Amino acid sequence: VTWNASRSFDVNNATGGGHKIYYDTTTGISKTTPNVVDVPNTTSTTSGTITGAWSGCTYFIKVGGYSTINSAGGNLSPEKSITVP
Repeated sequence: VTWNASRSFDVNNATGGGHKIYYDTTTGISKTTPNVVDVPNTTSTTSGTITGAWSGCTYFIKVGGYSTINSAGGNLSPEKSITVP
């Protein structure tokens, strides 16, 4: 999964910041979605890997930034879908 990095210093350069990838096989991803990949301290990292994805399955994904100032993060990205080859 790749994305454009947040422009926030707190997310990209501060200790304790990063991005979270929320994903599931059903649409309607939110911060309560149980499947999350944490990509911490994303100075220039704008990608993360969803391990254990099943071939032929479609996954719905949203990404959100967080920081030590706002550990819950802001709004999530628009939802995207991808089918694993």
